[in-house]
Amino acid sequence: MSREIKQLNDTINIVRGIDSIIGYFIDMTDSRYAESGRDKQGEGYIMEWCQTFGFTNNLIKADVEDLASQERLIKLANKFIGTILN
Repeated sequence: MSREIKQLNDTINIVRGIDSIIGYFIDMTDSRYAESGRDKQGEGYIMEWCQTFGFTNNLIKADVEDLASQERLIKLANKFIGTILN
């Protein structure tokens, strides 16, 4: 399995890579969600997508097309965080 972590801003990280079972994957975490008390696991996963299963967690309501745009993912994450923190 290969994995790359990219920090998009102060709170959002993208983890992507290739897994021998699920294929290409992209996970997105946000520390604001992790610290909100609403994330039962406390890890801040707001989006998880893989080649084999598609979206398994999509709190930000991203489309497959959104995965190619960091700006779009940040916008969707900020919108989601805004709704849970207000």
